[in-house]
Amino acid sequence: MLLLNKNFAEGVKTARAGMRFMPLDFLKVYEVNALLLGGRFDEAVDRGRAIKSETVQQISFYAGMTFAEVFQEELLFYRDQYGIECPDMERFAERMK
Repeated sequence: MLLLNKNFAEGVKTARAGMRFMPLDFLKVYEVNALLLGGRFDEAVDRGRAIKSETVQQISFYAGMTFAEVFQEELLFYRDQYGIECPDMERFAERMK
C-alpha cells in the first residue's frame, strides 16, 4: 500500500524494520524498489548490487530468478498496473548487469 500511495520513504523504513526480524526475499525487493522510486538511486544500486546475483527462493512466482531480474519485473508491474513510473529504470537495469 505504501508504494501504491507513493510513500516510498515509509516503504523503505517498513522493509528495513521487517528485515530485522526476518530477511524475506520480498522485503529485499521492496526495499530496493522503494529506494529507487523514492529518488535514492545510488543507495538502491548499492543495495541491489549486494544481492543481484542471488536466486529468489521465497517468492513462488519468481522462484529461481535472480534478484536483478525480479527488481525489473516488479518495476514493470508497478508501471503497468498502477502507473507508477520509475525514471531511472533503464539506468538501474544497466547497473544490475
